[in-house]
Amino acid sequence: MFYSEIYQPGVADFDRSGKFGYEAILRIFENTASRHSDSSGDDIIAESRNGITWVLTDWRVQIVRRPDSKAPLRVTTWVRDSVPTGRIFRDYTLADETGAELVCAESRLVLFDLRAQKIIRIDQTRFRSYRPEARGVFASAAPRLRAPDTFDGEKTLPLRRSDIDFNGHVHNTKYLDFALEALPDTVPRDAFTGFRMVYPKADKDVEAVTLKYTLTDTGPFVCVYSGDTLCTLIRFET
Repeated sequence: MFYSEIYQPGVADFDRSGKFGYEAILRIFENTASRHSDSSGDDIIAESRNGITWVLTDWRVQIVRRPDSKAPLRVTTWVRDSVPTGRIFRDYTLADETGAELVCAESRLVLFDLRAQKIIRIDQTRFRSYRPEARGVFASAAPRLRAPDTFDGEKTLPLRRSDIDFNGHVHNTKYLDFALEALPDTVPRDAFTGFRMVYPKADKDVEAVTLKYTLTDTGPFVCVYSGDTLCTLIRFET
C-alpha cells in the first residue's frame, strides 16, 4: 500500500540557506512512516512499551532539489514487497504541488526485542499488514560503507537529553546534524545531492560522542564514535 500525506512546511524545517534542512527531510519521512504503521495496526509507540520496536539501521537519500518555499508537499511511503530475512526495506518520495519528485529515499529496518536486546524474526502477519508494494526507488542496492583508514579532523560533541528518543538511544536523525557539526566551515553545506547513513551500533548511556571526518572528491565522510566503538557512518554526496 502506498501511503501518502500532504505536508505543510513550517519555518523550523528550513536551514540557514533558506532550504529544507537535511534532518527535516528525514523527520518528515519518519513521521509519515509512523502514521503508515499506525494505519496498518502496527503502532510503534505502543509496541515499544510492550518491548518490541522497529530499529532503523540504514538511510539512503537522493536529492533532486530541496524545497525553498512553504508550498505544500506530498510525502509518500511504502514497505517493499520482498521476503523479510531479518529486515525490511521502506521507500519514500517527496514531491511538490506539480508532482515533480524532489527527494527519494529508502530505509532498512529490523525488529528488535528491547528486553532481550536482540534482533527478532519479522512475522508474516505483521509484514503483510503493510500490504507491501513491488516498487523500489533505487534500481540497485547501495554499496557497503566502510570507515576510512585515516581522518582529516575530529571533535567531541556532548550529548543532550533532547538527543535521546523513546527507546533510550540517540535518535537516528540526530546523527545527520552531528555530522554537519563536525565539518569545517570551508565545506559548503547547501549543495549535497544525497547521503547515506549506516548505524552499526546504537549510542546510549554515554555523555559525549567523537566525530571524525575526512574530505573526499565525492563528498565528506563522517564517522561517529562512542569511545573506540564505531556507531554511525555518514557519507555525503556532492
